[in-house]
Amino acid sequence: MSETNPSPASIWARLQRRKVVQWGVAYAAAVWTLLQGIEYAVETFHWTDVIRQEVTLVAVLGFPIVVVIAWFHGDRGQQGITGTEIVVIALLLVGSCVVVWRYQPVGLSDHDDGAASDVTRVPPTGRASVAVLPFVALSPGEDTEYFADGVTEEVINALSTVPDLLVTARTSAFHFKGKNVPIPEIAGVLGVANVVEGSIRRSGDDTRITAQLVRASDGFRLWSESYDYVVEDDFAVQTRIAESVADALGILLDERKRAVMAATGVHDVRAFIAFQRGVRFFDLAHNAGPMLTMLGRANEQFDVAIARKPDFAEAYFYHADLYAHFLIDDVPRRGPDANLPGGVGVDAAARHLLADLDAAYLHERDVGQRRVIQAIRTTVTSDWRHLDEQIERAYAGWNNCRYGLWINQTAILFGYGELAFEHDLQRLRCDPLGGNWTRQALTAVWLGRPLDGLAFADRIEAQRGQDRDIIFARILALLALRRVDDAQALAAAGAMDAPEVGPWVQLLALQIPAAAGRLEAWAQLRPLVEHDPNRLLVGAAVFGDRDTANRTAGHIDSMMLGPLILLRVVDRCGCGRPFDLESTPNLARLLRDAALPWSPAAPIQFPLKAW
Repeated sequence: MSETNPSPASIWARLQRRKVVQWGVAYAAAVWTLLQGIEYAVETFHWTDVIRQEVTLVAVLGFPIVVVIAWFHGDRGQQGITGTEIVVIALLLVGSCVVVWRYQPVGLSDHDDGAASDVTRVPPTGRASVAVLPFVALSPGEDTEYFADGVTEEVINALSTVPDLLVTARTSAFHFKGKNVPIPEIAGVLGVANVVEGSIRRSGDDTRITAQLVRASDGFRLWSESYDYVVEDDFAVQTRIAESVADALGILLDERKRAVMAATGVHDVRAFIAFQRGVRFFDLAHNAGPMLTMLGRANEQFDVAIARKPDFAEAYFYHADLYAHFLIDDVPRRGPDANLPGGVGVDAAARHLLADLDAAYLHERDVGQRRVIQAIRTTVTSDWRHLDEQIERAYAGWNNCRYGLWINQTAILFGYGELAFEHDLQRLRCDPLGGNWTRQALTAVWLGRPLDGLAFADRIEAQRGQDRDIIFARILALLALRRVDDAQALAAAGAMDAPEVGPWVQLLALQIPAAAGRLEAWAQLRPLVEHDPNRLLVGAAVFGDRDTANRTAGHIDSMMLGPLILLRVVDRCGCGRPFDLESTPNLARLLRDAALPWSPAAPIQFPLKAW
């Protein structure tokens, strides 16, 4: 009689006979070895946790498939492939694919998607959040202040490596430097539950750092500590502070997380101070100008930092900006014989730009930031193949509040505006007062959402006051809404025609009368922009002078970085296609070889432009 209900002993015997157990044990051993290797690689090369998570998931899903194969093909099993086997394995594969497809890596789902009008979002309930306020320098001397700023940034960077913690970015935290604002108010503006504050006192090489973690809701001090040490002997205090803050917030730090935290940062006092000096000049360049002069002074400090710490990725990335602005903004106006101070010409500047981006990419530890750098670097080369894939990967893994140069502008032009928009919405969680609000307002306008652009401008203006960047974004939104009179009145009130405004803000003098359809203004304005091809191209386009636009675009196309300059002009024009692609053979070739779309949106309607 056949055995209708086989006993456990019978099932076990059949499993042994077909060597299912042996196959399973061998697979488990192989997977364990693989995961150990992945663990080592992730820690050594600072890869993202997603790699470990996805390999583990695939390995687990592969186990039942191995068991099925062993059942049919183990010792004394079926030697031929049967229909039953194919059906079972197919079902397992389909199920595995569904699981992998639905799986979202831990650490990439901490940010909400939301509409642009949701500009008052706060961190999700239950997630630990903290802002590190600028440490106060209690000793006299400019170096002590820079050192204090640097310690603050190092603590921020160390805490930012913890995936379970939302940390306010430097730009927003430093908004409160030197201001006597109550901690609950600061926490409310930044959307955090906790605040770290501290002070630094230096005497020669002897340093005392005091730090404390305060719960914003009731002012309760969760942790405090003082550290006395000799700077040159020990520069790991920022890691100890970060670890203590994480512990006080109940965040478990395993050895791997502690190792990543310890590896973050500069760990060289003089490089540390020089970088902070450079960042100060860098910020002045973009907020007050003059651009190239201030960037040159910033690079003098970045050079000092890089000389002491040759793997200083962020210093290289900031260092590249001088050469980018020189080649994109200055050379078109001054011509191919233009030079930076020190005799750096066009060719040398292009080499320096590539070298800086290469070094930043090589030494960058954050995988997402490396992808951002890779996409940016591609745009300054003569080969844009795979640029679309690089942009997608950059936004998929860009989970920090770091600087991104012009990647947003490039992404918008090639159809990735929504990715740029969503990323900046996520950035606002950790950098609510940062400059990305301005870019967010511009991106909203460029995506056909001018009302959202005005909402973003309102929010940041209410928090940090009015500046020309916000006025610029607001004017473009008004032009997109065809409220030309309001745009013109705001431009006059904001002195947007002042000599110190940047070259792109100066475009408003062309865009506002063109949006009003005042053709006679072109005859008056054209002589003022004849010497500047970038502005001449925009002016010709918005006033409908197609021949001049095509001729000027062709001239720019032949320059060093000409195609990239044209992308920037298209972004700033807001008029769709300012020229016919046939007039720019170099740009056309890059687009064709990379199969990139060329249909830039026209958020602002200029009645005189008929193409």
